[in-house]
Amino acid sequence: MTPSFAAGALAAALTLAGGGPLVGWLRRTGAVKSIREEAPKRHGEKAGTPTMGGLLIIGAVLTASLVVGVAALRAPMDLLVALGVVAAFGAIGVVDDVLGIVRRRSLGLRVRERLLLQIPVALLWGLYVAMQPHLGSWIGVPGTHLRVDLGWGYAVFSIALVVGMANAVNLTDGLDGLAAGSVAIAAGAL
Repeated sequence: MTPSFAAGALAAALTLAGGGPLVGWLRRTGAVKSIREEAPKRHGEKAGTPTMGGLLIIGAVLTASLVVGVAALRAPMDLLVALGVVAAFGAIGVVDDVLGIVRRRSLGLRVRERLLLQIPVALLWGLYVAMQPHLGSWIGVPGTHLRVDLGWGYAVFSIALVVGMANAVNLTDGLDGLAAGSVAIAAGAL
């Protein structure tokens, strides 16, 4: 079994095992989404849907990656830095959700605020990767065997890549728990 498969299997098991208890705890603590008044009436039935489910997914991924990474790779710096980026984006998500709960509205962080937190994290990741000769600052051109070395431009590319992926998940998520389904499909494909 490869380390990546082992980490994915462990993360899936942790997510499945922790889902029910976390949803119950989130409901008991009042960590639920508010419904906007201008939202369609059918969204009213979604009132009380727990928020902060990303804690479960990110917590499971971080835990599984550390356990398997330490066992298989002795937790190299690359893994720890990547997990730091995941943890930082998770923390931004928690702040977003907590502000939405405290303010009793569906909007937590404004787009500008979220980007001001996300861009520096993604830039630091890109700079780290660009400085590591074993990782490389090149990207492959789809459909060809060409590789383009971006050099320090990889840091800028990483902003678009990392922030784009994080916000794609944020946009996919919603009252219907779509992020969990999207993550399950992507994880199954990987």
